[in-house]
Amino acid sequence: MLLPITAPGGVSPDEASSHWAFQSPAQPTLPGKGHPIDELLAIRQGEKNLAPVPEASREVLLRRAWHVITGLQPDPDLRARALAQDGGALPAWSARIVDEALASPHFGERWARHWLDVARYADTKGYNFTAGRLFPFAFTYRDWVVRSLNEDLPYDEFLRRQIAADLMDVPVREQAALGFLTLGRRYLNQQDLIIADRIDVTFRSTMGLTMQCVRCHDHKSDPLTMADYYGIYGVFDSSEEVPEGELPVISTPEDSPGYRKFREELIKRANAAHDYAAGKIKGYQRPADPLKFDRKAALNKLDQSERGNYRGLLAKLDELEGKSEYAPLRAMAVRDRPNPREPVIFKRGQQGNRGAKVPRAFPAFFRAAPDRAFEKGSGRLELAQELTGPDNPLTARVCANRVWMHVMGSPLVTTPGDFGLQAQRPLHAGLLDHLALYLQDHDWSIKALVRHIMSSRAWRRSSFADEKLGEHDPENRYYARGNRHRKDLESWRDTTLQASGRLDRKLGGRPAKIHEAPFPGRRTIYGLIERQNTPSFFRIFDFPDSSQPVVKRSATTTPNQALYLMNSPFLHGEARTTAAATASHQDEEARIVALYLRVLQRVPSPGELTRAQRFLGSTGPGMRQSAGAWSYGHGRVHRDSGRVDFNPLPHFTGKVWQGG
Repeated sequence: MLLPITAPGGVSPDEASSHWAFQSPAQPTLPGKGHPIDELLAIRQGEKNLAPVPEASREVLLRRAWHVITGLQPDPDLRARALAQDGGALPAWSARIVDEALASPHFGERWARHWLDVARYADTKGYNFTAGRLFPFAFTYRDWVVRSLNEDLPYDEFLRRQIAADLMDVPVREQAALGFLTLGRRYLNQQDLIIADRIDVTFRSTMGLTMQCVRCHDHKSDPLTMADYYGIYGVFDSSEEVPEGELPVISTPEDSPGYRKFREELIKRANAAHDYAAGKIKGYQRPADPLKFDRKAALNKLDQSERGNYRGLLAKLDELEGKSEYAPLRAMAVRDRPNPREPVIFKRGQQGNRGAKVPRAFPAFFRAAPDRAFEKGSGRLELAQELTGPDNPLTARVCANRVWMHVMGSPLVTTPGDFGLQAQRPLHAGLLDHLALYLQDHDWSIKALVRHIMSSRAWRRSSFADEKLGEHDPENRYYARGNRHRKDLESWRDTTLQASGRLDRKLGGRPAKIHEAPFPGRRTIYGLIERQNTPSFFRIFDFPDSSQPVVKRSATTTPNQALYLMNSPFLHGEARTTAAATASHQDEEARIVALYLRVLQRVPSPGELTRAQRFLGSTGPGMRQSAGAWSYGHGRVHRDSGRVDFNPLPHFTGKVWQGG
């Protein structure tokens, strides 16, 4: 028997039903025959007597398109070819540029990073006692996201596979998608907290609902109850992570001397774990295949001190599998338990304080059929189908809002992670409905929606505005001008490598420590993300907290950012390499122009050229110090003797603190 539909707290059923986001999207009436986006924006602009600015130049639009779609700059030959096609109408020219960028494999890398923020992706588990910190195959999930976006997997299918790929008729390699569930924090292996994390990321990323608020009590503002929460809890509690030794293989390397050597070392490390267990556990039976064994069963038979030693041996095994280029690739998968678990409400969220039983079911207010409970296994596949079903009013809206935010620079709904009753009706509600329906009508294609938005005049408008427009709409809520896109960490680092010629364009693979010397040229999306010890390089440039879903990054301006850019060995090296790439130009002016084209993708203005020449003329060879001449500290120069008293300041080398 399912519980009746209620609206908890101070929310009546009528109030919840009338909330703009909980109603099915409706196609708005267009006042004219122009582009739907421009027609809908013009309604609001006319109400404020705002005159939109002209469209940007082709040079600006080319850079803008490649930044939005790939996070990179257009290559010099592409730039020259595109700008040479100066004839014809601007919309047709712009459409060709957008299509070419969408066809680039770098689209998947750029837009995968947007999703990985929401999916709280990391390569490590966070603090986990003495157990291994590394997720050995987290990167297979990241690479699956990149590939799926490049292949334009329909968004509804994209979501379903991340929740229930193991229960779907899809190739085994698609089980890499289940990393969406398994790559959250470990919470010292407290199962109720791990499941709470999975509930939060599932509903916040898909429907924009704050389900974590109903773990301990009914929601104060949304139609969500504790019964709803624990109904979903039962779904994930009826699923289990596949043990490390049984993770499904999604790619096997060809037999080679390197692979054979890897396998020998892997068996050696596994046997070390078996030797330890055999010496501590009476009657321990070695498995026929040393690489296939029940780790949990052995751990349960060891005492506390022995478990730490055993986990250390297992960590060495996982480390080799996670780092060796010869290791078969595996999916961080989940599977249904043999017998589903019937959930009960935990009073006040306390696992030991059990209340009434509840069915595994979708939240009652949003359920397609009021009396429908999940009946097939854990219910994960049914959950995925409810999240993406035609009667769900939120999933397409949430996605459309997120895509608009990444293309246009600001979201239509200012709380992209919360579409509940606390979310204000957006100024352009009709436009959001249009985008949501466009997404659904075009087979849930993210590329089609990006193309649709970028075919509008609104996207092509210049970011420069007169004083009147800036005064009447300082936040650009009416989109009468273009938003300036500040480069995020990934984009500025990748374009810096691109300018120096060191960018490694290889797709996918194991994570690299991009923040440490020798500073590999992999794209930033392939950097190792350490959940517990996120390097300062990431943190000071607003990289998201990987312990929770992040739907919109912060954008800060701090002294630490400037200090990093001035003193970073990485930036010094890229600057030297970039400058050296223009050394073949004998003429100083030609070198300056070449640098501008490499770094800024444009030629300098006459004033910029003059200032650059003046700067170069004022810096003789004696002023150009080597990187080794720098040190952190304070001192005093004794002019009479020439002696220098120097006291080094405490500073972090990247591994340890020194000085002071």
